[in-house]
Amino acid sequence: MVALEALEQAAAPFIESIPRTGDDEMQALCRAAHELTELASIGPKIMDGIWRIACMLWNSCVKFANGWQKDESTDSIQRCARLRQIASGLCDLLEDDCLDDEQKTSKVVMHYQTGCCWVTVHELENAEVSFSKAMEYCPFLEGLCMDARTPRITKEEHSQLIFDILISRAGTAWKLQQNELAGQLYSSAKDLGTAEHISNLFGCELGCQLVSALVDQSADLLSLAENAAKALCLLDGAYELIGDVTSRLSVQNLQGEDAEHGSAISAMITKLEGKVLRGLCLAHLLLDDGESAAKCLESLKKADQSHKTHPAVSALTFKVLLNLRQFKEAQTELLNVVTSEDVCHGVCLEALAEFVKEAQELDAVRSALSLIEERFPNEVDVPIQFAAAVLTRKQGVSEEEENCVVELLTKASTVAMILEAMDDDGSNPRQTAFSLLWNHGVMHFDERRYERASKLFQAAMVFQENSDKSKNSRVAALCHIGLQDFDRAIEFVEDAEMSVEGGPLVCNCFIRYKIALVQKNVEEAVKQLDSMTVCEDFQSDMMQVACQEAISNGAHQVAKQALLKLHTSIVDCQNHFEPGIENSGEKSTCKVSEAVVLRSLIKCSMEAASENNEAPSAANSVHSELAKWFHFSAERLECIGYEAFFKEKIGEKPLDLEWLASTSWNSALNAGEVQEYEHSAVLFSSCAAFLGGHPSPTIKLLTNRKVAYLLAAASALEVHNANPEHSMSLDLAKRMVSCCRSVVQEVCAKMKATGATETPSGDRSDVFLVMQDFQVATRTKNEDSQREILERCKGMPAVNAQHVLKMGKICKDGVYRKPEVLVLALEIALRKLMEEIPTNYDQVAVVIRSLIQQSSSDTEKLGWYQEANQILLGIHQGCFPEIEISWLVSSCWNQGCHHAKFSRVDNAEKYMSTAIELLKHAHSLEQKRDMMVEEFQRVRAK
Repeated sequence: MVALEALEQAAAPFIESIPRTGDDEMQALCRAAHELTELASIGPKIMDGIWRIACMLWNSCVKFANGWQKDESTDSIQRCARLRQIASGLCDLLEDDCLDDEQKTSKVVMHYQTGCCWVTVHELENAEVSFSKAMEYCPFLEGLCMDARTPRITKEEHSQLIFDILISRAGTAWKLQQNELAGQLYSSAKDLGTAEHISNLFGCELGCQLVSALVDQSADLLSLAENAAKALCLLDGAYELIGDVTSRLSVQNLQGEDAEHGSAISAMITKLEGKVLRGLCLAHLLLDDGESAAKCLESLKKADQSHKTHPAVSALTFKVLLNLRQFKEAQTELLNVVTSEDVCHGVCLEALAEFVKEAQELDAVRSALSLIEERFPNEVDVPIQFAAAVLTRKQGVSEEEENCVVELLTKASTVAMILEAMDDDGSNPRQTAFSLLWNHGVMHFDERRYERASKLFQAAMVFQENSDKSKNSRVAALCHIGLQDFDRAIEFVEDAEMSVEGGPLVCNCFIRYKIALVQKNVEEAVKQLDSMTVCEDFQSDMMQVACQEAISNGAHQVAKQALLKLHTSIVDCQNHFEPGIENSGEKSTCKVSEAVVLRSLIKCSMEAASENNEAPSAANSVHSELAKWFHFSAERLECIGYEAFFKEKIGEKPLDLEWLASTSWNSALNAGEVQEYEHSAVLFSSCAAFLGGHPSPTIKLLTNRKVAYLLAAASALEVHNANPEHSMSLDLAKRMVSCCRSVVQEVCAKMKATGATETPSGDRSDVFLVMQDFQVATRTKNEDSQREILERCKGMPAVNAQHVLKMGKICKDGVYRKPEVLVLALEIALRKLMEEIPTNYDQVAVVIRSLIQQSSSDTEKLGWYQEANQILLGIHQGCFPEIEISWLVSSCWNQGCHHAKFSRVDNAEKYMSTAIELLKHAHSLEQKRDMMVEEFQRVRAK
């Protein structure tokens, strides 16, 4: 009883007045109803109380629904449906055995009407639940109908209720895509009309109701072309049922009231037959089956005279003829449609639109349109829908058709009507007219049909809103740029500028900029770039667009100016949002990295150079400019760091860095080929700087960086060699060599850490480093450094005798002559030659001769003669050049004779004795041995 009292208390507000209740009361009622379902048993008193409360709630819902307006809100209907569901749910708590027939019938009605209420608010799942519960009692209702004691009128009422439940649930099943269930329900409804307990006349009436339901359901389906096949299935069934009902009526001999009833059913059948045949015709048309549609139309006209005069028949006839491609007949029927007083302007426009899409008969279209305008002079839909039909046709629109639309929409009377109109549904004909014309113009603009686009744009601008005038004028200006009508384009830009308040806009400046580019007016283009940067709505990204536009027009000099301004904006942006500096809370708009901008700048320079490569000074100028921008890029990278410069996180593949490094390398090689060493030095040093900025350097990368430094040093030394007064080149060479040494140490450390034994390029770069280092030391006249480098060469296997001889050669003559350094170089070269296998004794002979000639004392000279003798003693006869052996013997003997002449006996004896020792290897001078020995004895005797 407590639960029942709680239910009664919760239901009281709804019984009193449903509109005054809210969500809280609804939740309380739901909880109270749910508590009753948890009772172990329900006694008679509780059952009576539940029935009473359920009926009171139901009656309150009926009273509430009776007060609804036509446009009642969905919330009110949903609230009513919820209450009906609660009331019918309470009745489900009562055992059927405890209810009489009237109560059970009321229970069925509750479930059925609850489902209908849910259908109204499109909550189909809830409706299906209610209808299925109502159908559970259909056997009970059928039992009452079969009972002979049940009055005829009651049987018909119960049968009607069963029929309504079947039809309503079938309609819901169709909407829920439960097509099989819907078919079964319609079949059950059809069978009900022929049941034994139902009179033949009432069965015919139910048959008419079923046909009407099928027609209504098919009408919903035909609203979408893809459902035409489903609708056709329903309509075929309806047409078959019409035949059955007609046959049943024809065999009856009706009298009195039954005769009147039968006549009413017969009239209803005739009316429904027309609906079914029209629906079948339309379904076949949607399925593109014009022949079947024509047969349906013929049957329709034969069925009853009233069908011929129906307004839809003329429209269907037109559609069928159009589908069958009988355009002349369709044209005649179109005129019948648009002149029929019974046909509304919507149907007229639909027919005209279909004719426009299928038949390109512009004269016929103009005639039909003129008739429609005469009939409906104040209907704004007429010009709008005609324009939509023409301009949205998939097969394409001819220029003549476009002109027809423009002519119609821009007539003074049409313009006035459209500008003043506002449809009841809230749509805006003015905006629709503008959109149709403008969008079609944009299509032509995109395909570069500027003349046609221009006509449509100008027509559309008649309907534009003032707020859109500036934007639309700019588009029209672009269209006239495409037409090469620059004066007219400027006029539109001026209109755009006058349509906005405040300062200049970037977009307007950009169009002037675009015009200047097309006219090849570089000065004006750069001026507009400057104008853009001072606009309030300027953003750095705009310079990217300006650059792309300039490049597409071949104006690389202008593109470079745009890139420079973009770079300035980026740098300013970075300075403004530097960490630790307070700002106004704005967010940076600099999305592009400095690397991308400078890379583009370099590309522009290269493109500009390729266009001017026939000029004599082109190579020099391009290398000069490339060196400038690569050097600047390298400085920026060093200044702000990898992440800020490239806007990439460490770990990502550094594509921009690789491009900068490889391109600067190639540019340096090109500069070197044309002997532009000053530029190649800068380019190689920039390449090394890029490689040095790599976040994850490998041994190979470090080696490449080392080579870049070396080549930069070599190029700088070439510049200094050509102009010894050019001290900056020598300083650069020193710095590059120093940097290279640091990289060598880094490579060694990395090799040690990774266990690598040799660099990817071997030891060639190490040799080059030593030679460049020696060059720098020589040019700076640092003898100690020269000696240190040569001493270092002793322990470097990669440095061979030829390398050392080249270093020595630098010190042999000229302003960098250093005999002592030359002798050291020759000594080291001799040692390296003797270590080679096989030994090049021709080269050894040349080095020994040079050492003897460069020696400043007799002791040194004698030492080298004796060194030569030792070498000769250790090799086979013929290995050493015979002419060089003869030179050694002759020169050594002559030195001895020279000392003997001036009575320097000791020195004379040493040279002569050494010469006689060397004579053992000089077979060509063997005949002179006796003379030499005799002379040697004579000198010793003094």
